[in-house]
Amino acid sequence: MSDRILCTLRRAGLLYVMGMRLPVSGGGTIEVSFAGGLPVFASEKGITVRQASFMPDVLNHQIVFVFAFEDAQGRVPKRVRVEDVTNPVARLIVDDVHPKLDSSRFWRSEPVVVKKDDPLLDWVAHESMTVLVYRFTIEGQDGAITVLHQQTPMIQPFIKESLRNILKPQ
Repeated sequence: MSDRILCTLRRAGLLYVMGMRLPVSGGGTIEVSFAGGLPVFASEKGITVRQASFMPDVLNHQIVFVFAFEDAQGRVPKRVRVEDVTNPVARLIVDDVHPKLDSSRFWRSEPVVVKKDDPLLDWVAHESMTVLVYRFTIEGQDGAITVLHQQTPMIQPFIKESLRNILKPQ
């Protein structure tokens, strides 16, 4: 949902916005927002996260992570790192040392394929609801660093059960 649509719905009283504090790697916490049950995209200095998600690959019994952001000014970064900071120790997922923006001013990660036993999927085994948090660290050509934290939607236990079934070979 675009920021403009979210703002209009919020002003009209048609959208419930919920904030919550989540722990992140290193011992701190961050404030995240959900609007209508979906995560609000993190944004700072003209850079907005547009995707921080995973998709099951049913045929190959794996999960594929994909990340993207938009730079409204079209600035090509020098480096992009994406880490899972949900747990006490951050886990690097993407380290793009040759990032490019497409014609829409979007950076997109290459798909990251993760198998069943990868520590990035530890959360799938937990029976409770989970919200994952990803830290985007974007280094500009001038050395300036922009850090954005993006949460996933709330991952309910029934979704995790489906993922566990997909991850185990039949």
